Amino acid sequence: MIMLTGCGNPAEEVLKEIETGDAAKAQQIYEKKVSGDSSAEKMVEDGLAPVLETILEQYNTGDVTKDYVNQQFDIYRSMIGETATFVDAEKMLAELETSKKNFEKRH
Repeated sequence: MIMLTGCGNPAEEVLKEIETGDAAKAQQIYEKKVSGDSSAEKMVEDGLAPVLETILEQYNTGDVTKDYVNQQFDIYRSMIGETATFVDAEKMLAELETSKKNFEKRH
């Protein structure tokens, strides 16, 4: 869950939209109000870390497909770019894919 600490902060608006599942609206707010403000960008990046982890957990348990993960990652990548947070999530995804393939080969 994403913690919001106040009202009117553009980064918090983005995170609120992500929490409610409206990634497209979050992206619009990010582009209009957050992009270029390094502290707001960092706040969004920090807030996205648990979101990316949740997506990976859902993929690992089979609750979502690889296409869904790619779609969500594309949206969030367009917001925060290739930051350490995102690169770590992509590495975790690659590890999960390898694990799933190895599991399928054995069964």
